[in-house]
Amino acid sequence: MGPRGRKFNAASIPEDIANIKFADSTLGDINFILSKKDRESSEIKSFLGEGYQSVGDDICFYSHNILQYNQEAFFKKEGYKKIRDFSLCEDTLTEAKMSAISSDLDVTFLGYVQGYICYEGCKPATKNKKLIVYIAKTYDGRSIFYTIFANSDSDSIKEIFDNWKSFAKENNFYKGKKIDGGCNFLKLNKDITWDNVILTDKIKTVIQRNVSGLYTNRKILEKNGISIKRGIIFAGSPGCGKTLICKVLCQELPITVIYILPSDIREPSDVSRICGMASDLSPTLLVLEDIDYIAEDRSNGSGMAWMTIELMNRLDGLEEMNGVITIATTNLIDKLENAIKNRPGRFDKVITIPEPDASCRKKMIYKFTEKFSIEDVNVDALVKKTKGMLGSYIKHLCEYAAILAIEEGSFNGEEIAVITEKHLEEAISEIKNKDFSVAPDYEPKRPMGFGSGPFDDDEL
Repeated sequence: MGPRGRKFNAASIPEDIANIKFADSTLGDINFILSKKDRESSEIKSFLGEGYQSVGDDICFYSHNILQYNQEAFFKKEGYKKIRDFSLCEDTLTEAKMSAISSDLDVTFLGYVQGYICYEGCKPATKNKKLIVYIAKTYDGRSIFYTIFANSDSDSIKEIFDNWKSFAKENNFYKGKKIDGGCNFLKLNKDITWDNVILTDKIKTVIQRNVSGLYTNRKILEKNGISIKRGIIFAGSPGCGKTLICKVLCQELPITVIYILPSDIREPSDVSRICGMASDLSPTLLVLEDIDYIAEDRSNGSGMAWMTIELMNRLDGLEEMNGVITIATTNLIDKLENAIKNRPGRFDKVITIPEPDASCRKKMIYKFTEKFSIEDVNVDALVKKTKGMLGSYIKHLCEYAAILAIEEGSFNGEEIAVITEKHLEEAISEIKNKDFSVAPDYEPKRPMGFGSGPFDDDEL
C-alpha cells in the first residue's frame, strides 16, 4: 500500500520512474525524476490543497474505453464541472493527451490517454469538493492506470470510482455490437447466410437448436429457471466449415458477439478479461477459435495448464456467465483437455462437422460454379471423383478449373469463364497428389476475413 491509500504494482509504476535504474543513474537523472514528481505534487496540491487522498486501479482497455465514453456525462451527473486538464512533458505543463476511440464501425470519439483532469463541485451537494482524475498507460502498455485524487476521505473517493464504473457499464456502447478480442468492430459480410452453409439437415438443425433456438426461447427458459448458458464445440478437419458456421451465427443473432482468436489470449488475465466482457454485454455469443491452443490436454505437458485452469474457472461461473453462449472450434478434438470437452456447464455438446456426403458435394459444386458458366459437365461423375474432399478443397477445384478455362480463352462475351469437363479433369489431375481426405495436424493461422467474402479457403 503506497502513501495516501494508493496501490502500486510493477505494471502500474509510471514509465519514467520504472525505467530508471538508480544504481546506474547519475545524480542529474535522479534529480530530473524527482523534479517532475515534485511538479506533479505541486500542481495537485495547488488545486486540492494539503491532505488530499487518492484511490487507484489498473483498467483494461475495454473498461478504459467505456469509462472515457461516459466520463463527461458521469461527472456532470454527479455535480462536477471540468476546470482544466494538463499533462507533464519532462517538468513542463502541456495539454493532456487524447486519442480517438471507436464506438462503432467508422464512428469515433476522443478520450484521455495521459493527463490530469481537474473537477470542481458545481451543485449544493458537491460545494467545496474538488477532485483530479489521473490517467496513464501502465509500464507494460497492456492496461491503463487510473487514480482519483480528492480533498475527501478514501472511502468517498472509492465510491465515486465504483459509481463511475457502474455508470459506464450501464451505458456501454459495446452492448449488442460485434467485436473482436481487442474491442475492434467486426465488418461482417451481410451476404453470408445459412444458404452458404452446405451441411446435412440433421447437423444444421442441431446447431440451430443449440445456438439460435436458445436465444429465441431465452425468456420462457428463464421463466422455467433454466440458465441461458451453453457451451458448444465445433470439431472437424481444417476446411470442413467450422468458421463459416460461426460467421453465419455472428451475422444472424441480434446479440453481442465477441470473436476471439488464439492471438487474443496470451495470459490468464486475458481469459478473465474476455469472459468479463461477455458477461457485461450479455446476451452474448462468445466464439473461441482454435480452443486447443489454450486448452490442450494437461497430461501432454504443454505448459499451458494455467491458461486451461483459468478458462475452466471462468466457464464454471454460472451466474457470472448467464446469458453467454460460448462456441469453440478445434481441429484437434482428441488433444483437447478432457475437463473442458467432457464437462456439462463448460461445454455441453461437441458437434463434429463431417466430410460432405454425395448430396452435399453436389450442392457445393453448383454453389462454387454459379458465378461461372459450365458446359457439357457430368456433375454426377464429378461428385464421385470428389469423394473425401472437404468444402474448401471443392471450392479450390472449381476456381482452379475457371482459371484454366480463362487461360485457354474459354469465356463468353461478358468475359465469364466457361468451364467444361476438360477443365475440371485437368484441375483434378493437377491437384491429385494432394490427399484431401487427411487434414494436416497444423495449419498456420491467419486473421479472420470477415469482410473478404462468403467463402474463404479455410472456412468451409
